[in-house]
Amino acid sequence: MRVWRGFRVVGLLAAALVAADCAVPAIAPQSPVSAAPGPMAARPMLASYSEPAPLVPDPAGPDRGQPREGGHAAGGPRAASDQGRVAVASFGQTTWSVVPWPLVTFSGIPEDPVPFDQPVLVTWAEGPTGTALASRTLITEEAPFVGGACAPFVRVSAMPAPVDHVAATGRLNAGRCYRYTVHMVLGESETHDQVSPPLWVAAPPEPFFRFDLYRDGVYAPQQTWTWCTAASVQMMANMVQGQQDASYAGQLAIIGFEHARDRYSSSIAGSDPQGMVAALSAFGVGSYRWSRNRSSDDALREAALAIRTLKRPAALFVNWGSHAWVMSGFTATVDPLVSDDWQLTGVYVEGPLYPRQVLKRGFYDPPPDQWYSIETMRKVMLPYWETIAPSTSVWQGAIVTTIPDAP
Repeated sequence: MRVWRGFRVVGLLAAALVAADCAVPAIAPQSPVSAAPGPMAARPMLASYSEPAPLVPDPAGPDRGQPREGGHAAGGPRAASDQGRVAVASFGQTTWSVVPWPLVTFSGIPEDPVPFDQPVLVTWAEGPTGTALASRTLITEEAPFVGGACAPFVRVSAMPAPVDHVAATGRLNAGRCYRYTVHMVLGESETHDQVSPPLWVAAPPEPFFRFDLYRDGVYAPQQTWTWCTAASVQMMANMVQGQQDASYAGQLAIIGFEHARDRYSSSIAGSDPQGMVAALSAFGVGSYRWSRNRSSDDALREAALAIRTLKRPAALFVNWGSHAWVMSGFTATVDPLVSDDWQLTGVYVEGPLYPRQVLKRGFYDPPPDQWYSIETMRKVMLPYWETIAPSTSVWQGAIVTTIPDAP
């Protein structure tokens, strides 16, 4: 299937509204197979909102934090007499705000524990203080995450607050809780502490094995809406060859090569698994083959074993075959090369639409080197839907990947 072949532009209005090939539509295409696309319900970790919810005290809200000096609770609403400071729950995320000043709002802290290997981005925003701000300090506290709750917090750092208002980014230590305080000095002596709700990071399953080929510099966003397979080949070449190419010229050469070797020809600018396999060999990534499976679990397990054995990445055709991701690694209960008795627990993926398109319908596309559980991947790897030759397509109705098959 050429990514996105299912789109047919009708009139100028449709041309303005519909992106071709690798761009993920707001509504999934209807597949001829029995499985129907379900709602995409993953909550993005990189959360921000353009404006806070109404500042209404919620005295009945849960207190999820630990007491602080003065009787404040880090995770629950504060007393109405406490200079108007209130907690507001909005869209499943707790946001701290201060009334009437200074307005400090934390973003990126979900209510549920963060998966142990998922990157986070915790930021805060400030409103006008009404008083000159003399200094600002970011205080980070940490505690063990035991029995589904945070133990007492211990301060681990206090540093001048970064100008970009980023409290935490990337992967945090598994099995830990984190809490952040913005300490402000206003004028000559007045101070104010704004405390975030706790951020919980779940512990990994035990025993635990991780293998990931991703490194800084290998990510290549697709240069057009339709070149997801070309960008994926470019990323895979970067991982294998130790290069850092994300150029337009590089992707243009790859997509042209793929077009000439696609199984089903089309005037739409995407490519299909056969063209991608040919490009992977021609552009120095190695010998690959396309594979079809009945389930995403089987497809990912096969891809993980190939990645571990041959130490080269795989490619996944996601969203009914309309888009391509790179699979750079995985997590498992044990090393597949050590024991046959292993279970796949998650995969690391790179979606080339990021940051052109971020987490549309919950998944398309996440930041690079995103870890997704097997349960989440079942919502992403949906049966291939070929529109050019639906009755004869070799991929129709299957879960399709391209995997390394020889040294």
